[in-house]
Amino acid sequence: MNKITENITEMSMSFALMLRDGKIKFPKEDTVSVRDQFKENVAIWSENFERLYNGETPYSDAIEIFLLHCLKEEGWIEETDAKIELLDLANYDYTFKGMKRLTFLDATYRFAIEQKSVYLLYSDNTEAEADSLDAISKHQAKGGLFGYELSVVNVRFLMTDRFYEDGWAEPYLIKAKIVEGTSNLISDLQKIANHLYKNDELSCGQEGIEQILQEYQKIHPHILKSYKIECIPAVCFGTLVEE
Repeated sequence: MNKITENITEMSMSFALMLRDGKIKFPKEDTVSVRDQFKENVAIWSENFERLYNGETPYSDAIEIFLLHCLKEEGWIEETDAKIELLDLANYDYTFKGMKRLTFLDATYRFAIEQKSVYLLYSDNTEAEADSLDAISKHQAKGGLFGYELSVVNVRFLMTDRFYEDGWAEPYLIKAKIVEGTSNLISDLQKIANHLYKNDELSCGQEGIEQILQEYQKIHPHILKSYKIECIPAVCFGTLVEE
C-alpha cells in the first residue's frame, strides 16, 4: 500500500467513526451529501497531508489533526472553544495583546502540521511555549487557552512639531517596529499629543515628538517595540503678520 492510499484509508476510517458518533454536521437536504463530498475531497486531502507531513509528529496523531482541520474548513464540525474572543481572554485574566487567539484544534494543527510555535496562555497573565501535543492536550483539559505571538513589522510615518499655532511645522520621519495588525496608531498618538498640549506638558521640536512616542510606548509596550526619529530637511515659513 503506497502512502497516498494509506492516508485515504486512514482518513476514511476516521470519518466513518465520526459519522457513527454523530460528530459530523449534515447540510440541508437539497445539497450534496457529506459522504459524497468527502469522497470527492479525500484524495486531494491525502496528497496535501503527504506533502506537509515531516514525520516529527506520530502519524496517527498528525493525520487525525489534519483531517479535523479539513473538516473544519468545510464547516462539517464544530469547535467548543471557537467563540472565545478578546473579551473572553480579558475575563480569563490574560491581557497581553501581542498574542493572537487560537482554538484547540488550530493550536494542534499549527504545532503538529505547520511546525510553528504555540503558546499556552494562563489566567495569571503569563504564557509558556508548548513543547508537545501532550502539553497542549493537558492545557486544554484544564480549561486553558492558546495563542501565537504576532509578528513584528517595520512601518514609517510622518509627524510634525506644529503643536502650537506659530506657523512652523518641522517634519520628522518615524521608523518603527510594531506588532502586525496594529490599528489606530496615528489617532492614538494624536490623542496623547492633545492631552500633553492641554496640560501644558508638551515640549517643542524633536523633544516633543520623542515625548509623544515615549508616552505611547509606556501605554502600549507590547505594540511599539522600537522607533527612530529622523528630521527631514525642509523650508518652513511662519505666518505673515502686519505691524
